[in-house]
Amino acid sequence: MEDIDKLVKLKDSWTFQIKLNNVDFSKDQKKDSWMNGYKNILTDIDDVPKFWGLWNNVLGNIQDKNKTIPYTIHAFFKNKIEPAWEDKSNVGGCSMHFYISNTISNKKSGILGDNDKNVNLFAESVALLCISNIIDGINGSTFDVKPPRGRFGSKWKISIWLDNRRKETIDSVKKYLLSETNLEEKLINECRIDNHS
Repeated sequence: MEDIDKLVKLKDSWTFQIKLNNVDFSKDQKKDSWMNGYKNILTDIDDVPKFWGLWNNVLGNIQDKNKTIPYTIHAFFKNKIEPAWEDKSNVGGCSMHFYISNTISNKKSGILGDNDKNVNLFAESVALLCISNIIDGINGSTFDVKPPRGRFGSKWKISIWLDNRRKETIDSVKKYLLSETNLEEKLINECRIDNHS
């Protein structure tokens, strides 16, 4: 039984938080006020069954427009690291931002309309990348739900937070996502990168 426990244990423990109706985009927002809106949903996610319980019941539904609220942020971070640039573990690092709308095409099928599956696969790949530890330096990820805008439909911003700005780390993340998801290379290779102060 002890051997089985070792197989399903994660190297790090993780925390899942939600921030509802994030409509204050002030650049002057302080860390304390930014974090006030976050609510811990599940802490000490430290084994594979707990992760899949979270994924199957919450994170796996972020692409379902009937189960999400616009301007909501879902944060999945290592325990004791907050989804704020000013957190000491994030200072000196960066965030890689990927924007996905429900009108983007699938690189394999070349058609519009099955992007809910693409969003789900991309989000799942990001979450698995976080817990896998195959790339050093990943502190966590955020999944933002944006409201529909005209013909562009709903949009999701999925971000990966790193504790460094090294080109090899960023390139490794891109390479992993290109191999594991169906999204167009341009969307992944031209992601926006913000440096944390």
